[in-house]
Order: sequence, then C-alpha cells, then structure tokens
Amino acid sequence: MTEVPPMPTLALHRSDRIRLFHFPQEATQWITEAVHAKWPHKNVSVVPNNQCVEVKLGGYPWEPIGEDTVHARRLLQQILLTFRMHGYALYCSTHAFNDDFSKDLLVFELRDPCTLSMFSISLNRHDTLRVIDAPADIVELITTCINSNYAGGSVRVSEYTAGCLQFKLWSSPWFDGFKPFGTLIIGHIFARLHGAGWRVYASIKTTESAKHSWYFVYAPEAKFIGFTSSLNP
Repeated sequence: MTEVPPMPTLALHRSDRIRLFHFPQEATQWITEAVHAKWPHKNVSVVPNNQCVEVKLGGYPWEPIGEDTVHARRLLQQILLTFRMHGYALYCSTHAFNDDFSKDLLVFELRDPCTLSMFSISLNRHDTLRVIDAPADIVELITTCINSNYAGGSVRVSEYTAGCLQFKLWSSPWFDGFKPFGTLIIGHIFARLHGAGWRVYASIKTTESAKHSWYFVYAPEAKFIGFTSSLNP
C-alpha cells in the first residue's frame, strides 16, 4: 500500500503561539509576513520543538482585548490568504481537545496557488456582530439585511475601529439558543452573502471564550439558485 503523507496542520496554541505540522520550512516566513502585515505586536520567534515548528508571537492574539480582538481576526485572515497564495488551501477547521484552553486546528490541502478576496464576521459578547474589512457594497448589504430582518428589537450601528463596523443587537441574541433571534439573523446574512457570490471559507474559534468567526471569500462561480421556501420566518 502506498504511504499517504499526513495533511499539513496549523494549531493555534496557548495565547500567543502557532504550531506548524508537515509544512515546508518557508511556512515560518509566511507567518512572519502575515504578522508584520496585520498584527500590531510585531515580534516573532521560533521556539524549539522536536515534533513541529512552534512560532511565538508578540502580544496575545488568541486572548485579545480591546481593538486587538479585531487585529487577531485580521491576522488569521492574512495567514489564510498567504497560505492560499502559496498553494495551501484550508481543508477544514476542527476542535479536537477536551481542555478549556484549546483552540481550533486548521487542516490544509495542496491546491493551485491563487489570490483570494476575503473579509470576516465575528460574534462578540452576547449582543454584538462585527464586519471586518468587507468591501463597501458588502457592508451596505449586511447593514440593510440586519436593519430589515433582525426581529429581536433595536439595532445600533457604529464604527468600532477603522475598517470594522459594529452592530449592537437588542435581546442578547448570542447569550443562549433559546431565543430565535440569533439563529434567524445568521440565516438571513448568510443567504444575502451567498446570493452576492460570497461563501464561508473558514469558521474558526480562536479563544476559549469567543464564538466562531467566519471568513468569507468571493466565489461567484458557485451559482446561487435559492433555498427551499418555508412557512417559518
């Protein structure tokens, strides 16, 4: 039987580290380039490890506070873009460990190199949604979608930081799953983005307390047909 090599895997580790398994040596430089491009704490060092390459970052990207919560999403987005440009496409993200401090693993596969258009959406606290680095038309699309379809009450829109629009939603839609408002508005947002040619490239959990963040790429070749109609909202 022909031996099949393991898939390249990136592990978000502790509060400030990235572990690389089965990547080429130059992947360390790809991480460094992403850090210098999108993370305000520029220090990068390689920690000795016999089983993988462990990269230590300045600051705490996987336990961020304040505006670093946005910078951390931008950093991860830049890592995904950089790896894709070098032919490593995300195969899946997954959570594999029982401890409260573990983060997601990102599993990659080899594809033809390409450049992607990408932005992210993060859910924060119990009532906040942030749109990070989206094109102007997509910001307008999401704003219209939320204002028109959020059923939980009032919506307050503001700029959290440059390039990041924040939606404060009444009724705490992310507090638990008992109220339907969070589930309903996610369905509306995803449908609008899908119809505009954007699809989820990655759904990643970077901290033990945070929810998943979604990274969308533009893929208009995936023709949008529609969804089954329903009597439900």
